[in-house]
Amino acid sequence: MARAGQVAGAATMSVGSGSALLFGGRVLEYLAVGVAGVLIARGLGPEGRGVYSLVNQAAFWSSAFLAPGLAEAAVYYWGRGRHPVASLWGNYVTWWLGACLLLAAAAGVVLAADRQLFGIAPRFMVLALAGGAAMLFVQGAQTLMLGQGRAGRNVAVQVAGPVVRLLAIGGALAFGLTLPLVLGIWLGAVLATAVLAIALVGLPMRPALDLAALRDQVVFGGKGFAGWVLTAVNHRLDVFIVGGLLGAAAVGQYTVAFNTAELTWWVPLAVGTVLYPKASSLSAADAAELSASACRATLLLGAAATALLAAVGYKLIPLAYGGEFRESVPAFYILLPSGLLYTVTKVLSSSLWALGRPEISVLSGLASVPATLGLNFLLVPRLGIEGSAVASDVAYLLNALVVLAIFSRATGMPWWRALVPGRDDLRAVTDGARGLWARRLAARVPGENAPM
Repeated sequence: MARAGQVAGAATMSVGSGSALLFGGRVLEYLAVGVAGVLIARGLGPEGRGVYSLVNQAAFWSSAFLAPGLAEAAVYYWGRGRHPVASLWGNYVTWWLGACLLLAAAAGVVLAADRQLFGIAPRFMVLALAGGAAMLFVQGAQTLMLGQGRAGRNVAVQVAGPVVRLLAIGGALAFGLTLPLVLGIWLGAVLATAVLAIALVGLPMRPALDLAALRDQVVFGGKGFAGWVLTAVNHRLDVFIVGGLLGAAAVGQYTVAFNTAELTWWVPLAVGTVLYPKASSLSAADAAELSASACRATLLLGAAATALLAAVGYKLIPLAYGGEFRESVPAFYILLPSGLLYTVTKVLSSSLWALGRPEISVLSGLASVPATLGLNFLLVPRLGIEGSAVASDVAYLLNALVVLAIFSRATGMPWWRALVPGRDDLRAVTDGARGLWARRLAARVPGENAPM
């Protein structure tokens, strides 16, 4: 009975309101991350900021290779009523504990070797691996929260770590920022987020092994796992290439450029995250119509955000981060259109996952990863971080084209219906914005809308 109610919660969760909630959480998260990033950049300079980014990315990669889509598969099979959530979640917890053992062994090897890896000192790499273990659990817990229709809990976990990190860094300013202190704060915030996720996921932390459910999870998740790895290569391997070819200071400059450009990613990320559990509970035809409509509306919002950032970006970066980061501005403008391309990829690929096509990430990755690697090694030595920005744009374009083509073929829907907004889409966006503003005003006037 509880499972049925929670699945119904995911089915009845509005894509608009759910996306707005996640978008609000994303705004709070990025504000906290952005302010902390400014403080770190000003306190440590481009090189220290670059090492901090490398540790973050090492943590991300250590978890990326150990998360074969089991949580996403749990949402799919639970939403379809094929396996009980207790079995699916128990399998994930068991898998996560095994991953923790592997990461602990890797940390021991790093300390024994006592050599830098990807420009990261051994003690900092151990911090990255510990953070990766915590991230792996948090990612699974957040996915299951959305599968239960608990977007509010998902947002609470999403913003907790960045807020804790910002408060701790703000407090540490009185003592002076150093790289070990900043990385220690980063790890503490990640671990605090994992503790909160344990408290809010609403599922027992008992490892279990249901072989039938695990087999289905591995098969379904495995189709998307290779694609997830390829997506990670597209999005972040360039950081390590820049670091290897140009040094940590260039990584700091490049990180500021893409972090600022990725402000336009907030809306599609929120929409795609909510769309997957919602569409998983709908018929194929309804899921396709919902996804196309969501993509068109998100492109409208993304175009507005891109225009706004284009107008202020050249002043925003040096003003926020300091004059040392003026070199980030050209790469920022090259990367700025990436949000529109990412919208197509994120929204429509979430729909295809919900339609039982997780291999979409593999197909798009196979088209774009060779371009990412080849263009980075070709252009970075010649053009610097601007060359990496060009390579990223090409990869995002190839991703979007492949996802759009497969979505059109899988749904029988003309490609342009997912891209070309009409009056109804503009009206939906404006009505949604007015509705959110009205609810905000009502919340500020207690009792105004209370029943008589």
